[in-house]
Amino acid sequence: SGVLERQLRSLRLRHRQRRDAAVAAITEHLPGCTIEGIAAGLHLLVRLPKHLDDADIAARARQVGVSVHPLSEHRFAAGPPGLVVGYGPHPIPRLQQAIEALGAIIRS
Repeated sequence: SGVLERQLRSLRLRHRQRRDAAVAAITEHLPGCTIEGIAAGLHLLVRLPKHLDDADIAARARQVGVSVHPLSEHRFAAGPPGLVVGYGPHPIPRLQQAIEALGAIIRS
């Protein structure tokens, strides 16, 4: 009947729009950061400048209602700091606000 195909097409479009909005907001509000993992999944890996503490940034983000996961929690050995940022379930305006808040935390 095509119902499943239409639903999947709609979901792909919605998630592509959210991903693109998240990438644009990160590019604007998180200078010095790089993005990985754009092509797959519903999360982005944001690499932070080496002098930043990803666990501290994630904790401070939680205090303002933004949930991100520090990359350091997913490692066995030390490595460059980063954040895992999920965009799948969030409306675009909320994503933009959350990433703008992350930028303010990083700059402070």
